[in-house]
Amino acid sequence: MPKKMKAVFNELYKQYNTSMSPILILSLYVDDDNYDINASPDKREVFLKNEKEVIDELRTHLEHFFEDIQRVKAYEHP
Repeated sequence: MPKKMKAVFNELYKQYNTSMSPILILSLYVDDDNYDINASPDKREVFLKNEKEVIDELRTHLEHFFEDIQRVKAYEHP
């Protein structure tokens, strides 16, 4: 997983749950012309051409996700 994506997830997760460590399974579907696997010799790094936009979108979705969980918790535990 790209380090910047991991950092965004960890940052947001820690805002909502400081006592536990996260586990993340990420599956991305990316068009062939939007990534590059040939940048590193061992092919273990994938570079996204529009990484900033992907990370911004990930941040937005995660913020909504965690906010929704907080609302449910607040509703369940008055």
